[in-house]
Amino acid sequence: MSRFNKKYLNDKKLKNGKQLLAQRKDKEAEKIFLECYNFFDEEHLIVEKLDTIRNLIEIYLNLSDYESADFYLKIYELESKEHMILKP
Repeated sequence: MSRFNKKYLNDKKLKNGKQLLAQRKDKEAEKIFLECYNFFDEEHLIVEKLDTIRNLIEIYLNLSDYESADFYLKIYELESKEHMILKP
């Protein structure tokens, strides 16, 4: 599968994950965002990767899983510093 096709499929997954998050279907959204996060690790799409990390943080806060939220917050801070992106 070409990189373009992978990105297209990943974009569809992200859209679906955001819809699930809006519907408060946190566990289903978590699964999708974790798949997307792994894709970004490989492809280095930093803006979308940071957006996915923010969504994961929101999910873990909704689920009161503060340890996981803190873990992804640290990753977000490291990634944003590395790429000189300001915090939201």
